[in-house]
Amino acid sequence: MDLEAEVLAQVQLFRAMDRSQLKLLAFSSTRVNFERGEQIFDQEVQAFLAYVVIEEESKVYLGEGEHETVIDRPEVNVIIGEMSLLTDNPRSASFGAVSKLTVLRAKKDVFLDLVQHNSNLALELSRAMSDRIINMMHQIEEAA
Repeated sequence: MDLEAEVLAQVQLFRAMDRSQLKLLAFSSTRVNFERGEQIFDQEVQAFLAYVVIEEESKVYLGEGEHETVIDRPEVNVIIGEMSLLTDNPRSASFGAVSKLTVLRAKKDVFLDLVQHNSNLALELSRAMSDRIINMMHQIEEAA
């Protein structure tokens, strides 16, 4: 469990959390491995989990097959899927493994409870969401 807490401490979003909160999140999270090409979640599906990339490559994308557009290639120690947990909206994009992929899977109820009881985490989450929206707007401008 300490290993997972150390991984979570490296995630920008969770750096504001104290050790006991990190351990709670680590305890309630599950380490999951995916094979190359495996789908982690689909666009337009209701969200119940967020994922922290631990090892290897993944992609966030829109569409399928020849109409697929990769919008992000998350690095290690990045959380994916947290926005849908907050809004209760369906996922805005799909997430898949480019190579063998290891993630920590966090449950919605635990994640929301931590956000609710930690103002620093809520502020970091707001910043992260704003940054993501700005980056997406830049990508749209570049593609136009």
